[in-house]
Amino acid sequence: ICSMIMAALAAQAVRCASFGRVLLRTKMPTDNLRKKMPFERRPRPMSTCFDTTRVRSKLSRQNLLATAILEPEIDRDVFQDLLMGDSRVTSVAQRLWAKIVRPGDTVVDGTIGNGYDTAYLTKLVTEDGKVGRVVGFEVQEMAIRTTKHKLEDDPELSPAQVSSVELHHACHSKIGEFVGPMEARLVCFNLGYLPGGDKDIMTLAPTTLAALQAATEATMPGGLVNIIAYIRHEGGQDEYDTVLGFVRGLDSRRWNVVMGDVLNRDRSPVLICCYRRTE
Repeated sequence: ICSMIMAALAAQAVRCASFGRVLLRTKMPTDNLRKKMPFERRPRPMSTCFDTTRVRSKLSRQNLLATAILEPEIDRDVFQDLLMGDSRVTSVAQRLWAKIVRPGDTVVDGTIGNGYDTAYLTKLVTEDGKVGRVVGFEVQEMAIRTTKHKLEDDPELSPAQVSSVELHHACHSKIGEFVGPMEARLVCFNLGYLPGGDKDIMTLAPTTLAALQAATEATMPGGLVNIIAYIRHEGGQDEYDTVLGFVRGLDSRRWNVVMGDVLNRDRSPVLICCYRRTE
């Protein structure tokens, strides 16, 4: 009897694992599929654009279920906090980075901003006596100066750790000029404009598309491309649609794409995570 029970449990486990693999390999909606899933339009104050709520919901359900089946080591509280409204999208992203990044890694902060993410990443790659590399990009010199001061004044960072950070006064589309192919464990983007800065200076769809192309080339297997997109500001919706179009086109044999989006809060920040599979 015990043998029969164990055999039944083993068969069930195989079926669950197979089901998970199918979900993970489910391709993003193609043009033909999107034709079968008509979008609804809703008014937006800045421009009229397609409502992708249905597709986002479908992709989220598929990928989160697949993650739950095949990657039990991921902390479920990361997504639970987002669901319960207990964490900002930026905090959820940082907790995911902590699961991916290892001491000694190379990571890229594609949009330095005020330096909070840069400081956090510096601590992740310089633990346990190992010193990694943080490569940051920013088009506003004020933001670079602010980030340098933040790193130097952080009591948790030593001079050796601070020296591991490279801050480049350059567009996020220039990643490929400073980071080699499959060199980075993480490439992250916090799109939009600099909080507290000039709102007329912001990331734009064409350069963000080039940045994503460079990021996927720079990310190693087992690494992550992380995007936080905002659509409240002018041009944000166009940039967001461009990001969605790009990540949907990633090869599902090499990439898993998961989206965190508060669907019933109009135009809330969206977290998009692209994990490069280890094969």
